[in-house]
Amino acid sequence: MLATNPLAKVLSVIRAVITRWTAYYMAYHRLLELMLVLQMLVKTHRERVLAGNTATHRKAKEMIKVIENPVFWHSLQR
Repeated sequence: MLATNPLAKVLSVIRAVITRWTAYYMAYHRLLELMLVLQMLVKTHRERVLAGNTATHRKAKEMIKVIENPVFWHSLQR
């Protein structure tokens, strides 16, 4: 169970807009901020992440593969 901290920031994924390069920069930056949380989510709740119908299950598997790929995170940091 997570402790409640009134000073904690809540972050969400930013979706890039194709016509705005700044949006891509901000989206990549936010992903890097969320990297550890996403990796922990996959590590501790893999079964729950993979729940759902065939289409969502397939998409979840794709995303898990990306989240677990250290080359993806290294490339994003560059």
